[in-house]
Amino acid sequence: MRGYALSLGVRLKATPLTSWAAQRWQDIALGVQWLLDHAAGGHEAELLRVGDVLHSQGGNWERWFELGNFSTGGEYSYNPPYVHNVNAAQGLKSAAVRWRQSRNASLRTLSRTRVDKLDAHCGLPTGMYVGDELIDTAAGHSPSRGIELCGVVEAMFSYATMFQAFGEASAAERAERIAYNAMAATWASPKGGDMWAHQYLQAVNEIAAKHDHPHVWKHDGDDAEKYGLAPNFGCCTANFNQG
Repeated sequence: MRGYALSLGVRLKATPLTSWAAQRWQDIALGVQWLLDHAAGGHEAELLRVGDVLHSQGGNWERWFELGNFSTGGEYSYNPPYVHNVNAAQGLKSAAVRWRQSRNASLRTLSRTRVDKLDAHCGLPTGMYVGDELIDTAAGHSPSRGIELCGVVEAMFSYATMFQAFGEASAAERAERIAYNAMAATWASPKGGDMWAHQYLQAVNEIAAKHDHPHVWKHDGDDAEKYGLAPNFGCCTANFNQG
């Protein structure tokens, strides 16, 4: 892993982060920070530089969340894809990740205020937000549109990371709220703990989990709220395990 991180530092000079990789820079940086904590092996200065490069090339989540309108246009056009619900869930922890290396005091505040802004814009009682693939930038955010399972587990991870960095109980409580509500609701578990059937999207006011056409969610297919092994896309089947 150390060899990979050091090689990454070289490769990023020639091939900078773009698109989704840029939006998810903080997840790579977490691995670099783990090495600094546990296995730097005399390469601390190089690894710190890798962390700096990842941040400089990565998406500016601080700016995007602070704008508060979650826009897909202008400075934050869909390329790079800030409004993707999973990218945003991963981006929630960017200030906490960067704070560990920079110790910039403003990042603690930014880590907290982004949660408030997202809640105000399209928050759900489960602790999540409306984001069937993309977070809507328009007024009106019907809970029937749901939220993706990958977004749920990535948000849990982000809030846990925020708690680890700043020690604020509200972050741990949010992770717990999501785990006991949004995470639990997305499984079809007649036997208890049966994870062979899940939804791609879950909705807090859902009354029928079935093949549905037409449907109220905007960006996913007819089976997105149906229980199955890999409804809509297979990403959640691969990613739910961390939750």
